Amino acid sequence: MGTDKALLRLSPGAPTFLDTAIDVASTLTDDVMVIGRQRPDSHPGVRWLPDRFPDAGPLGGIATALALARYPRCLVLSCDAPFLSLEVVRYLCELSSSADAVIPATSASTRQRAGIALQTLHAVYSKRCLEAIEERIVAGDLRTTSWHTDAAIERVPERVIRAIDPDLLTFLSVNTADDLRRARAIAAGL
Repeated sequence: MGTDKALLRLSPGAPTFLDTAIDVASTLTDDVMVIGRQRPDSHPGVRWLPDRFPDAGPLGGIATALALARYPRCLVLSCDAPFLSLEVVRYLCELSSSADAVIPATSASTRQRAGIALQTLHAVYSKRCLEAIEERIVAGDLRTTSWHTDAAIERVPERVIRAIDPDLLTFLSVNTADDLRRARAIAAGL
């Protein structure tokens, strides 16, 4: 993108993508953290924390959040998703589960791949995941799903998420200029 995706907006005056993630998370918890970003002057009460594993990508961010979270479960949200649905995220948080992680599973059509795509950056993790995640980071396996064989994962079926978010816009990530144009077109049509 050539710029920090978290600071993008769907239109002038609209909240940044990071603002959206913080607003959604703040509705659900008093323990909101932003991992790996510089602390801006806004968002009182948000903890701005350096990534403990700065070269480990999203998996390092998940590990950092789990290690520093005040509660036994931690909601992880991507900061490049402009259409985060509070209802979807609330549903994930409210699932009464003894699983180590609650992760939406969507079909390939939403991610341009065959099979199932796990939405690991829109998920709820237990601190019980931390050891397995850190082991994978140390081993150099930085896939966000690399540790799943060592944990009890509850996959939330796409049909359940579609009942709340029919177009699965919650999972639309802006990674390219084309993605941003598409997101802005969707926002203009809403």
